[in-house]
Amino acid sequence: MSHKVYINQILEPKVKKRIRRGDKFVLEEDGDSGHGGGPTAKKNNPVARWKKDYGLETYFNCAGSPDFAPIETCWQAPKAYVQKRPHFNEQSLMELLLEGWEKVTISNIDEQFLGLSSFTFSYIWLVDNPTPINDSYGWHFQYLTIIGLTIATLSFTAGALADLTSSTRLFHIKNALSICSTPLEVLVGMLYWSLRVIDKDLVIPDWAQLPLFADLSFHAIPQVLLVVDFLLLSPPWRVTVTQAMGLSSAFAVLYWPWVQKCFEHNGFYPYPIFGMFGLYGRIGLFILSAVTMTANTVALKWLYGMANGTELKRRQ
Repeated sequence: MSHKVYINQILEPKVKKRIRRGDKFVLEEDGDSGHGGGPTAKKNNPVARWKKDYGLETYFNCAGSPDFAPIETCWQAPKAYVQKRPHFNEQSLMELLLEGWEKVTISNIDEQFLGLSSFTFSYIWLVDNPTPINDSYGWHFQYLTIIGLTIATLSFTAGALADLTSSTRLFHIKNALSICSTPLEVLVGMLYWSLRVIDKDLVIPDWAQLPLFADLSFHAIPQVLLVVDFLLLSPPWRVTVTQAMGLSSAFAVLYWPWVQKCFEHNGFYPYPIFGMFGLYGRIGLFILSAVTMTANTVALKWLYGMANGTELKRRQ
């Protein structure tokens, strides 16, 4: 916000009216430079002069503290709502803000903590129910499932902290991690359940059988939570098909040597299907996985447009 905008849209039409009416008040502001205060502001800037001319008493508060500036936290969900939808003028922006406020519920935060609770349970289960993988090189991080779960955990952790602290940086980190974790977890679910239907021995060795509740916590719940979070509680992804393919290829290229290194130490692959295929078969599987992950990104962006399309059509 510039000094000119703050004077013309806030101080002159709103604050001056109260001053002339004789109201006794202290104007609380955060450290935005447009407010004429803060460590980087010049002492004789237009806003500071305006306040001095009208005898306005002000108080600069901590912008990032929800304890002292609760509005910072409150704005997070409506801002995400507005970012999803086009707004071409002040009237459409105001309408979107009002709609965003109406849709803010405690579930916005609950969804993050529900996901973290589920992910934590999965890690605890791995420790409490050891298999040969627990003592092998690479631990359970040999599995793409656990790598995806870890990125999802980091994403939801950043989202929960962003909700609690109103940190814009954490919110952006959460969204960046979501671009990685959501298509990856959807890929994991697609590959796992399709191969399990064909033959569960392709993905689960005899010594690593999972009860249903644990199976769902690894291969279904993360996918559902991440997709719901993206479609309903996040801004749209601004990633092109080329960028999505690059990200998917990077996962494939990095996962390949990691799996091979673990095989050299352990003498077995984390997924039995890797051992059933030869070199070219594994290369083909990795290429197929990268293409599928890219397709997942494209499909999720399309679903996002469909899920939020009613607003877009109404405003166009």
